[in-house]
Amino acid sequence: MAKMRLFPGFPGARAVLPYLAALGVTGFVLALSMIELGVTREKAAGIAAFQAERTALFLARAAERNPSSIFLTRTHAPEGGLVLQPRREFADVLDLDEALVFVPAVPGERLPPGILSEPLVETAASGSGTASLLEVEDRTRHVRAAASIGDGIVATVVMRIPPALDLLDKLQGAALTGLFLIGVLVVIPAFFILQASNSKRMRELGSFESPPEGWASIPTSASAPCERSSAASSPEGLILEKDGNGGALVLLSPEGTVLEMTPAAAELLDERPEDFRGEPFWSAGCFGTLGGEAPSADTSPGTKGGTYRLLHSTGRILHARIAFNRLRDAGGRERILAVLEDVTELENFRSDRERLLEREMAVNSYAVLATMVRGFSHDLNNLLSGIIGIASLGEALHETAGSDRERYQAVLAAAERAAAISDELMHSASVTEGASRPLDPAGEIEEAAEALRSVLPRTISFDVGLGKNLPLVIADRALLRQMLYNLALRSSSSLQGTGRIRFEVEDVPDPGLDSRFARTCRNVAGVHCVCFSVSDNTAMPHGLEDLVTGSETDSIVIEKAWGAGMAAVHQAIRALKGCLSITGDDRGTTVSILLPAAERPRKKQQPVQAAVSGEGISVLIAEEEVIVRETTRQILDHFGFRTAEASSGDEALAILDQERFDALLLDLGTFGTPSIEVARICRERWPEMAVLLTSGFEMPPELDDPALHPGTGFLRKPYFPEAVASEIARLHEALAGGGGGVSDGA
Repeated sequence: MAKMRLFPGFPGARAVLPYLAALGVTGFVLALSMIELGVTREKAAGIAAFQAERTALFLARAAERNPSSIFLTRTHAPEGGLVLQPRREFADVLDLDEALVFVPAVPGERLPPGILSEPLVETAASGSGTASLLEVEDRTRHVRAAASIGDGIVATVVMRIPPALDLLDKLQGAALTGLFLIGVLVVIPAFFILQASNSKRMRELGSFESPPEGWASIPTSASAPCERSSAASSPEGLILEKDGNGGALVLLSPEGTVLEMTPAAAELLDERPEDFRGEPFWSAGCFGTLGGEAPSADTSPGTKGGTYRLLHSTGRILHARIAFNRLRDAGGRERILAVLEDVTELENFRSDRERLLEREMAVNSYAVLATMVRGFSHDLNNLLSGIIGIASLGEALHETAGSDRERYQAVLAAAERAAAISDELMHSASVTEGASRPLDPAGEIEEAAEALRSVLPRTISFDVGLGKNLPLVIADRALLRQMLYNLALRSSSSLQGTGRIRFEVEDVPDPGLDSRFARTCRNVAGVHCVCFSVSDNTAMPHGLEDLVTGSETDSIVIEKAWGAGMAAVHQAIRALKGCLSITGDDRGTTVSILLPAAERPRKKQQPVQAAVSGEGISVLIAEEEVIVRETTRQILDHFGFRTAEASSGDEALAILDQERFDALLLDLGTFGTPSIEVARICRERWPEMAVLLTSGFEMPPELDDPALHPGTGFLRKPYFPEAVASEIARLHEALAGGGGGVSDGA
């Protein structure tokens, strides 16, 4: 076996040039750094010299003024005068290694010979008064400075240079040279490693020019390239598959003409090999546009590789990933090998994933919008409580007919209409599936119709048909309303602005015996049901009945074909265990919803209720909204209750610690301690006091807590004056009689 060389040849100038450039840039940057460090060092040395000169000048002036305080007399000069040395503690403060000061006997006398005789002293005495010099002794850097003043006093000091200046000297010297060497040691090994990796890669790429084991080479003879040859009859012929289990491969000429293909490729491209030889690769019938751009004739390797949709003659849509590779035969002729891979399942999975993500985003957006709508409805209910209370009081105070009474009645009617709309918004925006319960089908369909009349175009007529003796229907109110709204909006869209929509509700004792539902509603056969129908005068869309009424149909498929509204109806029907039926012809379409029925309870004889009186009953009103609190106080005062006010549950507890009340009217949305917790505290401390909670939302499930029994009730906003007064009186009477419990007065 031949030895494998690290490099197939000495690298050329183009390979070496980037690394030389990197070394050059590194050296240039380091040279600039050395220059900058030199400039910085000179500045630091100048600062150190200036500090030493100032220190020497300070010592000379100190010796002139008061030498005994900071100096010790070292020697007496022969010619007269003193040579002084600073005290040790003073020298440590000034960071001095050495310091001497000459004070002449006669002020102004020149420095005698032999006294502090050194060039710096002579320079300072004869020149500007100060001089300094940076010197090195035993590898230790010092600054020596001298200063002279007019009276002939001369001072010399020796100070060590700051550590930062010493570090700059070292960096400017050997350190930067070492950094440059480190750069060289990093760049050169990187060059060899990358060159070795490049050589290995080139050898791997070169191996593709040889045919794989078990494959014959491309023929060099001038035989027709379209003929398939076998290993037995033509050993030199091209064999794209050895054992019949090869991949999807197509051999092309440089111009993109098909020379040979495997059976797997022929099946994927929906072509017969004998008919497709000699044809351009992109002319295959499966490369229909399918709503996208048709591929070009370019088959250059690496330029047109990608994933394509293939339309078969059977109607199937497949996805194939195609890559092109350049080959050469033994004679040097160029060929292109197209490798095809069926990625239909992968693409379908990716498409389903994207659709699910879009649906999740839509659900999240709906949840956010629903939360906003419910919050808006809650605030609107709070305001409507005040408006309804004031209008009701105004109507009661103006018993005789007149313009004032009519105005109060108009305000009250408008407020009641707004309360109904707010209630519809609250139910429609419900983001969680509530428990199914018996509902009045006539009331539900009339309220839904009333709400739809406000949003549908005036050019669309809307009417309601109600059956007789209707039983109750078992359903979740929010899901039922959503189904009716979605079906009405689908009809409105089909009518394109003009036409008729009709709501009907009827009793269906057994759908299995009704010809309208016997075929599509087998799951509710024998079950007493209530039928809700939405009809219009448009032709039934083709395929809608089979798709929507199918028991195995996925809601995602319905959404893709008919929109999110019908998909939501389909999901709601499943959740409510009902059935959906669609009938129609060219004259109109009827969509029917069958839901289980419940027997309507017999109406009990209601006793005649006497007028509500709050005489002798005291009520504490805990409400955050000022208009609701003041209006409720006026209402209860009108009915004879004795009232007091609090703006929160915490304030109500503080008042109850000082004063006793017969009842507490508490809003669930007050800030501070949660209102449910306030109610529990009240039931523990003052069990004889009734608690009536109010809210613009539905009754919370926490009110079923046994700790709140008895004497706790709930009243949903907006409430009418008689309702809140009678509920407080009922709870108070129940506690006095030992009965009662948590009630929903909504």
